[in-house]
Amino acid sequence: GQWHENFNYEDDYFSSGFELLGVLEPQLGYRGSYDLVVSYSIATLFSKHIQARYRIQNEPNLEGDLSTPEGHELFRRDLLVLKTNTLFGPFALDESQRNTGRGSAGTQWQSDANFLNETSDLANKCVSPLTQAESSNVLPAPVSFDCPAGSYISLDLFRNHSSLLTNKCDLCAPDTYTTTQNVLTTCIPCPDGATTSGEFGSTTCTFINDNILARSLVAMSLIMVCIVWSLSLSIFFWVYRRRSRDILKFSTMYLGFMCLGAGISSLSILAISFHAGSGSESNAASLGCQIAPFLYCIGWVM
Repeated sequence: GQWHENFNYEDDYFSSGFELLGVLEPQLGYRGSYDLVVSYSIATLFSKHIQARYRIQNEPNLEGDLSTPEGHELFRRDLLVLKTNTLFGPFALDESQRNTGRGSAGTQWQSDANFLNETSDLANKCVSPLTQAESSNVLPAPVSFDCPAGSYISLDLFRNHSSLLTNKCDLCAPDTYTTTQNVLTTCIPCPDGATTSGEFGSTTCTFINDNILARSLVAMSLIMVCIVWSLSLSIFFWVYRRRSRDILKFSTMYLGFMCLGAGISSLSILAISFHAGSGSESNAASLGCQIAPFLYCIGWVM
């Protein structure tokens, strides 16, 4: 017979095999299992068989009947008409001497884990017969599927965790990837210069082009700023020294603001020359990008 702790079949003495195990545990000093239930059920079934065999006889002779081959045959044939309840379910034999009292019992090792990188203990759950099932049968088992993109078959799950019939996949580590469903045992490393930006379970790698200014261009911008400020200061002092002349008397302030505005505008070149590559400090570059348009506009207005 097939028995599972989830069965709630009852006989004349116990409401389930689980109850039987609980009653006998204090007396035995240990928790019984299938062997104890089947041993009890065989004895009770045989007693039911004997009771049915002699229920209308005033002087039953069990020992005498079992002492001859004919007596054994009569006992065997009486089983064909015996119908009773056991902790394994209803008992009733057909013409082929197969028990048709209940459907076949089935179990499946299942886990509550249902997502990548999630593991839990396996449990042998009852999936049939339907009247006793505690869980649906999982077909096909998750272990039969390929791993989805962004994951791989984790040998660690097989070796150190309960992966049988459950999830066998794990997410790809940062800077590794898989693009399609696969049966790979490792993820593919990103090519040189590409990254997943620290993300797990990536399906692609991204090439990062910092596109920062060349050093020669930065040097040229500094030279240009120096030239603009040199010319602006030179012109300003030239105008200031000749401010008493009639042609400059009323335009000294105007020309001074033009020189100052030209210098301030040129500082926008200096501001945008601050740059930051991937993985480097970006505060100065961010600040430069923010103030560059203001420097240019203020200088242009002046």
